[in-house]
Amino acid sequence: MTTSSFASSTPSTARDLSRRISRLDASADVKALLSDLARITVTVGDRVLALGRMILDLAFALTRAFPHTIFTVMVAVVMTMLIASIPFIGPFLSAIAGPLLLALGLGVGAVHDMAAGELGEQVRDFVDTVERRITEATA
Repeated sequence: MTTSSFASSTPSTARDLSRRISRLDASADVKALLSDLARITVTVGDRVLALGRMILDLAFALTRAFPHTIFTVMVAVVMTMLIASIPFIGPFLSAIAGPLLLALGLGVGAVHDMAAGELGEQVRDFVDTVERRITEATA
């Protein structure tokens, strides 16, 4: 699903998200946590918002629209956690290296995404989509 199809689609149903989650190549614990996230709702006034489903829809759309950026950011986060686990100096080093790794991951991923397609257009479409979804959910 591209960001433009994300914009024109209706939010996923619980059954659709359950199918997507079950097809993921992840452990059962991760799938259970994602399923719990999908069930989170928030009551605003007299409306019930399926906030968990909206977050997962957004995450799946981001992963499809910007695969390189998502991957490099995940690698940066894992590397920061590994650095933080070094005894004694790990927390200090991770406080310095974490933001640098994240910035490097974002930059490298964005460059690869730009090489693979029209990143600027995708970002504009995605921002428009998020704004439209928020407006629909709160209207």
